[in-house]
Amino acid sequence: MVNASKIAISSSHSEGGAPNALLECIAAGRPALGSEIAPHRELLGKENCFRFGKEMRRLVRSILEDPEAAMLTTRKLEEKVRFKHGLSAESLAWDRLLLTLTKGAS
Repeated sequence: MVNASKIAISSSHSEGGAPNALLECIAAGRPALGSEIAPHRELLGKENCFRFGKEMRRLVRSILEDPEAAMLTTRKLEEKVRFKHGLSAESLAWDRLLLTLTKGAS
């Protein structure tokens, strides 16, 4: 399903962390947009976030009209996702969490 999409859009009003759907789409090389909330801004950058439907439509139009520029942005986001949310980063985060929990249980 992700591979068949042209753009990933998250219109969430809140997220507890990086939105998994956007992470998966970016990792698959798809352009992503998100509503103007902190986790989306952190992941996508302010330039790929929207507050209103009109802004979202403008961003979608720009992706569809200039797919080469959209892919350059997506490639940068892929690197960010790989570095910050890839297997190594997730494994390190789990190790730290488990270490903290096991220290507290001693």
